[in-house]
Amino acid sequence: MRSAYPSAGVAVDSTTLSFDRIYSYLIPDSLRSVATCGKRVLVPFGRGNRLRQGMIVSVEELTCVDASVKEISSVLDEEPLLTEEMIKTVFFIHDRYFCTFYDAVRVMLPTGLNYKINTVYSIKEKSYAERTDISEAEKSLCTYLSTRKKPVSKENLLKKFPLSDRLLTQLCHSGVILREDEVFRHTGDSTVKMVALADISFTPKLTPKQKKVYDLVSSVGKASVKEICYYTGVTSAVLDALEKKGVLRYFQDEVMRNPYADAEYTAKRTTTVLSTMQEQAYSSLLSDYNSEKACVSLLYGVTGSGKTSVFMKLIEKCFDDGR
Repeated sequence: MRSAYPSAGVAVDSTTLSFDRIYSYLIPDSLRSVATCGKRVLVPFGRGNRLRQGMIVSVEELTCVDASVKEISSVLDEEPLLTEEMIKTVFFIHDRYFCTFYDAVRVMLPTGLNYKINTVYSIKEKSYAERTDISEAEKSLCTYLSTRKKPVSKENLLKKFPLSDRLLTQLCHSGVILREDEVFRHTGDSTVKMVALADISFTPKLTPKQKKVYDLVSSVGKASVKEICYYTGVTSAVLDALEKKGVLRYFQDEVMRNPYADAEYTAKRTTTVLSTMQEQAYSSLLSDYNSEKACVSLLYGVTGSGKTSVFMKLIEKCFDDGR
């Protein structure tokens, strides 16, 4: 029998004030090393165990747990997003203002960082037409899913078929269809289509153009489709043909957005001009600066009296001295 059970206190997203609290979730052995405070997680929530986003705000070892306590499904972040001080601020905001715990978490996260969870369905049992325990309308839905190359979202299914959410759940429980939860960022980083060699155990027969691409990718390891086409002088159709042969593989590489990538910066240096009283204050502070001893000074003055200009003059002096 286990003597300790690692548990995480999680602030769960989309909770109303009536049942807003910190929920306890067990940390499975596979996530013990990564489920730490300040990281976002996916947790099953409610009777339907729908996945929701949450933030770990505490971790502790429990000597005993109730059988109803659920486990964390996955950890979303490699590094903590919130520090210990920020987590304390979450509790402060919750106690002081009219909001939920996760509302307090959300205000500290950059816009677009939050994940969206989308429920999708796909066909699981191919012989659904022979089932006698499902209706013709449900079989029509299964036929539709079997013709789709990708899983279909719950929203699109309910628009196309007059079925309730409960019937979708029943079809999942009966093993006819499969429900999955897709997790993706509201605002993702920009991506670029990349190409790399596939794992092949054969020597491919290639045309001269295809061999040119093959040799380049072999030498660089990976590159964007745009770069490969530029340096080899071929079109993307050549890469598509290699991908169909199983020689190359496509994948998306994330490119971090930089709003200042094309910006030009020119440093403009202006000399601060001081009034007589500002010059007196500056001279006094400058003598402390030149003494090279640790000093503490208080520059007193009402708002608008020009204290900042004195500081700017001292900063210019420090900058000119290369300090």
